[in-house]
Amino acid sequence: MSTAYLAKWIISSNENNAVFEDCALLVDEGLILDIVKQSELEKYNIKKIKDYANCVITPGFVNLLSYLQSTLIGKEHKLSLKSKIKKVLRTLYQKYVFAFVPESNFSKRLSFIINEHQAWSRKDKLESFQKGLEMSLLAGTTCLVQISNAKKYFELANKSPLKTYIFFEIYADSSDKGKK
Repeated sequence: MSTAYLAKWIISSNENNAVFEDCALLVDEGLILDIVKQSELEKYNIKKIKDYANCVITPGFVNLLSYLQSTLIGKEHKLSLKSKIKKVLRTLYQKYVFAFVPESNFSKRLSFIINEHQAWSRKDKLESFQKGLEMSLLAGTTCLVQISNAKKYFELANKSPLKTYIFFEIYADSSDKGKK
């Protein structure tokens, strides 16, 4: 036996989603062997104990739709003059296109988020993605689907301790770009 992870509560991933109180998760070489009472640990050959006290150990969470690159929407970003002009022009165009569309409309809200994001520098976009990735990992996410067509985000995900990602959705605005 290699490691025992102790916690106030452990939620199993079996069909019952059972909750175990004051137990230990026994793990050897990355494989979960059993969940046992903490009071029975002396029966097992344990090399390492990690005590998470009043925490909960759960199966990893899967985020099926991630826009991590938009994590810092609403935060102030220093924009170049070119980006400021582009953002103003796009905003005017959006106000014209969405003039009679309610503020609660998803397409309208998404359009303004995209407009803000497109005005950012490459550095700001990478920082936003990295922050979103860090927040996802802290929340217990072990697998995600990332919506993006940018290689730079794929590279950041590869460097993270994320267990896996299902795919990076590649999208295009024309048939030719889609084939590429």
